[in-house]
Amino acid sequence: MVEKKDRIWLTGSTGLLGSYIARYLLKSGYTNLVCNKRSTSDLSQVSDFVEEVEWVEIDLTSYYDIYDHMKQVDCVIHAAALVSFNPQDKERLDEHNVEVTSTIVNAAIEENIKKLVYISSVAALGKREDGQVISESHEWKDSPLNSHYGISKYKSELEVWRGGQEGLDIAILNPSYILGTGRWGSSSLRLYPDVARGNRYYPEGGNGFVDVRDVAEAVIKVILKDKSQENFIVSAENLSYLEVMKVMCKTMDLDPPSVALTPFRRKVYYFIRRMKDIVTLKSPTITQSALKNLSIPARYNNQKSLDDLSLKYRDVRETLMETTHRFNSHDESPLPIDFHS
Repeated sequence: MVEKKDRIWLTGSTGLLGSYIARYLLKSGYTNLVCNKRSTSDLSQVSDFVEEVEWVEIDLTSYYDIYDHMKQVDCVIHAAALVSFNPQDKERLDEHNVEVTSTIVNAAIEENIKKLVYISSVAALGKREDGQVISESHEWKDSPLNSHYGISKYKSELEVWRGGQEGLDIAILNPSYILGTGRWGSSSLRLYPDVARGNRYYPEGGNGFVDVRDVAEAVIKVILKDKSQENFIVSAENLSYLEVMKVMCKTMDLDPPSVALTPFRRKVYYFIRRMKDIVTLKSPTITQSALKNLSIPARYNNQKSLDDLSLKYRDVRETLMETTHRFNSHDESPLPIDFHS
């Protein structure tokens, strides 16, 4: 068990999820918190706790930086990751996700730290076209539906599991689509300005959705567990993209999208996007497999997190309404930091 006095190193602390993890750690009494940042990091989203933690500039792609710092900590929460669905970013995804995680695992084993918590993604569990609900025991299968991002997170998980087999106390969280407030237009928050444009088309598929605070609470739960050696899907509810967009459009006082992106329309949409990329000399911003992905009703089983972590999830529709109101008001301040479980 990680104790309140233990020195905790949090990577990705300036991002959406990382910033909320930091807030919940501090609120839980874990005040010996070391947060990673780059020299170019924008700290505007962490201004509410910037003076309460120790900030370190560590190059996560540097083997030596990671090993030197690992000697000074008791626990690592690895939330940093490169998120990209650009097909040209495959090598960068391997470097920033797989190789960095591998080095962190190796250093954590060598320094015999108390626990490593790895923030993965449901993308690491793979995609299914048959609509079957995916659980933690779902077997990975190579598929053109798996994005390079998902593959990189799967490979990263293998590194963490390897660490567990070598005696490291590990826990892996697989959050679904994360909703919250922060820098609008970045990460998963790109959804809000996309919907605000009033697009009349909607993907036919769906996904799991979860409040960012529930994921942060899950982190607190797993660092309190002894020798868990487990992974947990962290997802509140499975919803279609149309359901989500309807809630957001109602809050924005917009007409909801009414035209489904059928297979034929997806092909037309892809052709238009590619032509636009070519004309503007941009690298490809979308793939046909990514578009097909959006047509799949991905569903996730959260029962293990309910039973083993005693998580009580916030209502996703209420989170959507609250965050959309914040978006309309150009409000990037954090949601109330209260424990729901």
